[in-house]
This record gives sequence, structure tokens and C-alpha cells, in this order.
Amino acid sequence: MDLAYIRECVVLPVSKQNPTGERLVDDPNLEFIEEQLIKVGSLSHATVKWDEVEHSVLNLLRNKSKDIKLLVYLLQCLLNQVTPERFIISFQAMTDFIDCYWESSFPVSGEKGTASRKKYLDLMLQRISLVIEKLDFAQFDQQQRSSLNDGVNRWFEAIEEKQPANTIVSAVVDSVVRGLKRAEQPQIQKTQVQPPQEMDSSIKQVSQDTADENSTKKTVLKLASTLSEQEFGAELSIRLRRYAIWGMIFTHPDHRPDGETLLRAMPAERIKEYQDQLRFPSMSLWNKIEHSLTLAPFWFSGQFMSFSVAQSIGKPDWAIAIADETHRFLQRMPFLHELKFKGGEPFVTDEVRAWLDKYSLSNESQIQGDWSERRREAYLLANDKGIAVALDMVNGGINSAQSYKDQFYWRLLSADLLRDNHLGGIAKSQYQSLYQQLKNMDISNWEAGLLEQLEKHSTSE
Repeated sequence: MDLAYIRECVVLPVSKQNPTGERLVDDPNLEFIEEQLIKVGSLSHATVKWDEVEHSVLNLLRNKSKDIKLLVYLLQCLLNQVTPERFIISFQAMTDFIDCYWESSFPVSGEKGTASRKKYLDLMLQRISLVIEKLDFAQFDQQQRSSLNDGVNRWFEAIEEKQPANTIVSAVVDSVVRGLKRAEQPQIQKTQVQPPQEMDSSIKQVSQDTADENSTKKTVLKLASTLSEQEFGAELSIRLRRYAIWGMIFTHPDHRPDGETLLRAMPAERIKEYQDQLRFPSMSLWNKIEHSLTLAPFWFSGQFMSFSVAQSIGKPDWAIAIADETHRFLQRMPFLHELKFKGGEPFVTDEVRAWLDKYSLSNESQIQGDWSERRREAYLLANDKGIAVALDMVNGGINSAQSYKDQFYWRLLSADLLRDNHLGGIAKSQYQSLYQQLKNMDISNWEAGLLEQLEKHSTSE
């Protein structure tokens, strides 16, 4: 069956006058579907007429009713003897239905149907989870892995908008991401052991050099630039800029057995120019270094230089953000410690190692309040128990936050977790949402307690 036709049946309205159609009552096609599917798991399982069931489900969705039960049955058909294409389309079809008909769908529409919709959603999530446990992600080619990643990200966003704080959804996303990472691992290992003579013929891009990724990088850099001009946006701008630099890097550069790559180091003349100006650090110098860093993702000495200038010009929060992002990227890609630029200069010099070691020891005391501990706890949970558990902890923090500022930082932590767990599309959406909130923020919301304290003292005799 044409997969595009499946999405068409889900998306297109039953009619212009009545997009969702009518409730299914005593419908012979529905009775046939349910009579067939009740055999699943029984001794009659082998007699299920899957093709006819799928055709009947699509016919009802297209021509008679946007009923969530039909979506459940469609998903069951798509996941039977699943292929990469049908697994991808299952997420896309769910997303289409949720976007177009979730609140208005049968059997119960509107607010009264909230509990019913949650029940059917949980049923679909359980079925997807069971399939993922047995699914061999290695059968997905590169294009299919990319399509699946995009489809799951969009699916997550759609459900979060309609049915937020569902931990099973996060668990499904986590399982898919882990499966994709496992499938990519053999290719990564092949790249790492590639013979030097093969590497000499050409050097691959560290990140996947696609138009979409270049566009994403430009968009995020532009957003970071705009955010840096806002009164409270500088620190977040620094983090976003580094997401643009590192967010799409998932594999190491090709290299010789001794770790030497064909990547050239930052020109010595440029480094000397910056070092000469370090005697008189300025915002202008810092901006120049930051611009150079967007062009040289593995110039970690430049990150240390930017950190030092930020401290010297009285911006300790900026310095912490630089160190934090650099430290986390190298934790995610530890093998970069072993690589060198062409000519033998290490990516990570002894000076940079000492800087990051010192930062990791003193980080908690430098960050305001206990946010460092919260971040550490969330990342430990993500590493040990999966992203779903970590996001559940963060959602609890958001729900219990007593101030706008605390809620904002919890949401920022959520975006950071998603970004660092191969969910860049969702993270980008959250960063953009946070940016808009911050851009339109009223200081009385950000520091309500401080404002009340100042008001109290200013009116006291």
C-alpha cells in the first residue's frame, strides 16, 4: 500500500461541512475490523486478514469518522510485521491525527473526552513500546534513521502540546534514540579504524554536511546573536552558540592511528593577534574570539581564551557558561582528548585539561543557588536510567517551582537534557520558546521576591 495514501486518509477531512464525520455506531466495517483484531494473540491469530483490516480502517478514517479507535487499529496494523517504512509512518500518522483532530475526534470530543483520549494514547504507547523492544534498528538506512529521528521529534512535540507530562512518551523517545545510537555505532567504529591511506584520499565532515543542518546552524547562531542583545540574554546566547557549533557532531573526525587528523589548527597569526590583545581584554576582543570559535569547533584553546577574557571584563556568569558547555561536550565526546590537528597539535592541550579539571571541581560553588546540583542530578539520571526518568524529575521541578525564574531554569535544564541526548529538534523548539518568554519578560515576574523586598524598604519609615 502507498504509504502517502495512509497519511492522506488520516489528514483529509471527511467533508468540508463535517471534518470529523460521524460517530461509528453499528457499522459493519467496524464490526469486521474488531472481529478480526480480537483474534490477535489467540489460537486464531494466523487467520487475521491484516490487509483487509488495514484497508477497512483507512476507508473509515477517510470517508466516515475521525475516531481515535480507528487510529489505534491503524497503528496495530502498521506495527504488525513492521518494516522501517511502516514504523516511521506510524509516528507520522499519529502526529497528523493529533495535530488535526485530537480534541474534536470521536468517541468523545472536547473537554469531556480528555480521559478517553488519554486511555487510547496510553494503549498506543504500550504497543509502540513492545515493538521497539524487539526492533532491529540496524535495518534502517541513513535516510530512514534521519526520517525516524525527525518523525519522533515531531510526534513528541505534538503530544506534549495536547497531552503534556506523559512519561511514557519520553520513554518511547528515549528508546528510539538509544536504538538509533546503537545502530550507528558500527559505522562509527569503522570510521575510527579506517586505514591511513584511505583517510588521505578525502576527509569527511565531522557533522553531517546537509542543507538542513547548515540551515539549523545559521538559524541558531542568528537567534543567539539576537538574544545576546537582550538585557538578560547573554548567558543563554553563549549556550545557544555552542549548541550551533557542537549540536550536530555525533562522530569523531577521521584520523590516523596516532590520533592525527587532516583538520588544520587555528592559524598561528590569528592566535598571536588575540594573545597580544589579552593584556588589554575588551568586549571587542571577546566578540572576535567567539566568532572564530563558530568556525573552529575543535579549537578548545579558544574556548579557554574566551573564558579568560569573559572573567577579565567582569562577566563571571558568561565564563561559567563557556566552561560548562565545553566540559559537557568533551564528556559527550571523550575520544576528542586523544585527537590532534594536522601537524600534531592536540585538540585538548594540557592547559585546557587543567582548566576544565579546575572548573569541574569548583563549578558547584560558582553557580548561584543549587542549580549545579540539580543539573548534576538530572544528568546522572539521564546517564544511568535514561532521558525519560531525568525529564520526569525536571517536570516535577517545573510543577513545584515557586517563581518564574525557577520555572525558567527548570525548562532550560529540560532543553539542555534533550539537546545532549540526540533530541536537538525538540530542544531547539524549547530554546526558541524560552527565548520568546525571556524577550517579553517583565522584571517583576523574574525577581518578584526582590521587587517586594525593595518595595517594602522603600516605603518603610
